[in-house]
Amino acid sequence: MAVGTYLRFVLLLCVIGAALFAIGYGPTRKMSGPYAASAMLTGGGLSFLASVVGSIPLVLMGAKGALVGSTGALTSMLLRLFLVLGGCLGIVVVDPSHLNATLIWVGLSYLGFLCADVFLALSGIDQNQGLV
Repeated sequence: MAVGTYLRFVLLLCVIGAALFAIGYGPTRKMSGPYAASAMLTGGGLSFLASVVGSIPLVLMGAKGALVGSTGALTSMLLRLFLVLGGCLGIVVVDPSHLNATLIWVGLSYLGFLCADVFLALSGIDQNQGLV
């Protein structure tokens, strides 16, 4: 059951990412020119990776039958936040070209993927009938 939940979550992230990129490609192209796609993929990819890794505690706690509760949700969100902050620091140090567009896409995709993360956390809490 945990694998199915996780795969549905990753599929939802892919759908959200595709929708964000479809809507935002034109404005990003105006801002970054020919480097729009790389800025979008870098920023969105970082947020996607953080969401995928950050959701692991929620899925594992739900699979064990433990109450996901506030501990699982906070662990997941903090892991996700630290991964994004570390990735942003790496982007700033390694490749600061087109930094504005990349950081904008980190923020936009972070917010978009946060919807899926909250949905996963709430479904785990609801499934276990309670919040500890």
